[in-house]
Amino acid sequence: MPSRRSTLAVVCSIALAFPRSVGAQAMGKTRRIGILANGTNPAFEVLLETMRNEIGRLGYVEGPNVSYDFRHANGRLEHHPELAADLVRSKVDLIVTSGGPASAAASKATASIPIVFAIVADPVAIKLVSSMQRPGGNVTGVTNYDPEQFPRQIALLKEVLPRLSRIAFLSEDGLPGADDSGMIPDERRAFAAARAAGVEPQLVRIKGPKPDIEAALATIARERADALIVLEVPLVFREGKRIAELATTQRLPTLFPSSVSDAGALLFYGTSVFDNFARVPAMIDRIFKGTPAGEVPVEINARRRFVIDARTAQQLGIVVPEAVLARADKVIR
Repeated sequence: MPSRRSTLAVVCSIALAFPRSVGAQAMGKTRRIGILANGTNPAFEVLLETMRNEIGRLGYVEGPNVSYDFRHANGRLEHHPELAADLVRSKVDLIVTSGGPASAAASKATASIPIVFAIVADPVAIKLVSSMQRPGGNVTGVTNYDPEQFPRQIALLKEVLPRLSRIAFLSEDGLPGADDSGMIPDERRAFAAARAAGVEPQLVRIKGPKPDIEAALATIARERADALIVLEVPLVFREGKRIAELATTQRLPTLFPSSVSDAGALLFYGTSVFDNFARVPAMIDRIFKGTPAGEVPVEINARRRFVIDARTAQQLGIVVPEAVLARADKVIR
């Protein structure tokens, strides 16, 4: 469970993220918004900052007409059901969730309190909603679901590493949506994309809150993977820099989600969860004004970003082709 000090720090940051504004709407009763997340870190603080401007434009004022009740699992995914139930007992008016584990736990905890998720790769696959256009139930949100992401990531790696024949995928234990094979939707899509590209896939999972990254990379090394793709799982936001540093030390080229483009990997490609949070306040506003959550279509964030870290390329002794460099949104030098 979170320490009192860490919880107070986060609550203070949330209060600052939703400042008073002179032109605030008179919303009547004070609405209580519960926020359920995997943990707190600089990346999550940025997400809250992204939400701040949008919620301010809608006129919600922290104190007079909106308050926030925060819960985080401190990196322990198994704590989400307990924390979600606690938010339900506290009778919040709406729950904002960050990530698949938090969203699945909140959905199981209540069928009546509206839920707006912000970081869920495939809400249909993990049964949060019936469909993107008609979610049904009490859940909606913003997804960065992109069926082309893995094929495009692998194609980029093949351009940079022409002899690529084996890719390791780094995922996390305990995520929702596993099928009979034991694989979650992103893992299944990653494997399918690799095989379609003629590349042999390898899956390795780590487990929080203190993942054994060294052991995971040792497993990858034993199988002689030519590159590593890190999935957009909760641990990547807290451990991304360490994963990239250790992989580079072992001379293993890495491709990360674009959400963590400061982690030090070789390549970063895909949609960014940071873009998701900007749309959450508008959904909250619609729900508070009377639209049932199940009638608010799930929004799909389709904006992809491509970043190359030239410093990491130099450390690895990799020459990125000029044609690839020219397509990057950003080259870190």
